[in-house]
Amino acid sequence: MKTPSPTLEGLGAILRRPACGLAEISWRWSFGLAAGLLLFASLAEYLNTLSVSRAQLLLLRTRDPVLVLQALAAIFRGSSGRAVSALVVLILALAFAWMVIASIGRASSLSSLLGYFRERGMSSLPRPPMFLMLRSLFGLCFLRVTVMLAAIVASLGAVIIAAVWVSREAAAPALWLLLMLVGLIWSGLNWLLSLAPIFVAAGAQDTFGSIGAALSLYRDRRWPFFAIGAWFNFGHFVAFGLASFAVVAPFLLSRRLSGMALIVALVSLFGYFAVMDFLYVGRLAAYLSMTLGPPPVPMEVLPQPAPDSGPGVDTRVDADDLILSDLPLSPW
Repeated sequence: MKTPSPTLEGLGAILRRPACGLAEISWRWSFGLAAGLLLFASLAEYLNTLSVSRAQLLLLRTRDPVLVLQALAAIFRGSSGRAVSALVVLILALAFAWMVIASIGRASSLSSLLGYFRERGMSSLPRPPMFLMLRSLFGLCFLRVTVMLAAIVASLGAVIIAAVWVSREAAAPALWLLLMLVGLIWSGLNWLLSLAPIFVAAGAQDTFGSIGAALSLYRDRRWPFFAIGAWFNFGHFVAFGLASFAVVAPFLLSRRLSGMALIVALVSLFGYFAVMDFLYVGRLAAYLSMTLGPPPVPMEVLPQPAPDSGPGVDTRVDADDLILSDLPLSPW
């Protein structure tokens, strides 16, 4: 029996069950909108605390670059402490909110995907308790945030190392090498932590058990993982090319910044983001189908041929013939 392609199973999941992609879009975009509004409000509140004197206002109105920079330096002098404190509090609050919302959203999308594969006969596993699923997913989200913060700290450390301990001629190559190393490590760990949730939903694993199961599956089936990543990355590349053309083309055709061109560009940009979310859910569905295995095929019962007793021999049973159990005083 030919095993179905996990990539086709993932694409079929998002085409037959678009609610999974819409659920992913709803929680991702809701969090993004809330985070953007919170950042804008925090920035506006911070700028409202700054005091501008008449002399500084006059320097700003000159529009001379040197005088404007001097005025801005005088305005922001002494307020860096407040800005850093507000930024740290805001990042921690957004990180915690993302962990909660991402856990609920991922549990919803994975439950829907499991229901889809259960309808196709690929899974008979019972759905794990929602509380245990959310607890494990929250742990994975916490690890993803921790890895992200560690990557940011490592990037700052790479900048300091390249600026202090490396000569001026080798500073730029050393910085790029260190940043590339940090990016590769972060990308691998983030991919592993993004894969682990499917074992929370399908295998009822805890946080660290799901990570171990993801490592075991990748070790056993490297080439299917490579094929899934290659096909979905190709889809990302095609979507990015089409979206870039759709964003730039209206401005090139109108040759000016018109309202219609801006609307078309924004619609194309949001359409690209929506396609990315659908492809992400399709990738999760492909990994999940590879974990569950192919759907069972019903066995066809074939008629058994009569035993060959040789030519001329009648194998039929006469109903009038007595058998041992029909004889009197028979022990049978």
